[in-house]
Amino acid sequence: MFSIDFSTLSEADLLSLSHTQLKDYLPDWERGIWEFIEQWQDVSIEHIKVFTSGSTGQPSSVTHSKEAMRQSAQMTCRALQLKKGRPGATLSSGQ
Repeated sequence: MFSIDFSTLSEADLLSLSHTQLKDYLPDWERGIWEFIEQWQDVSIEHIKVFTSGSTGQPSSVTHSKEAMRQSAQMTCRALQLKKGRPGATLSSGQ
C-alpha cells in the first residue's frame, strides 16, 4: 500500500522524501506523484502539467497554474468541510 501522511511532514521533509523516492525504480503512477510533489515545491515553477483520466479516450495533458490548483483545493476543502489539522491529510492507494 502506498501512503503519505502529510500531517507529520514539514515541507522540507516532504521534498527530501521525494528526492529519495525518485532515486528508486517506481511504477509510473507512483513516480508521477513524487514528481508532482517536487514540481509543487519548486517556487520557480508557476504552472504544472497534469493528465486527464482518459475515461473517454486517450489521457490528455492539461496545464494549470499553481494558484488555480490552490484555489480549487480550498473550494474542495470548504465544500467537504475539511479543516487543517483534522484527520484526512493522508494520501493512500490500495496499490
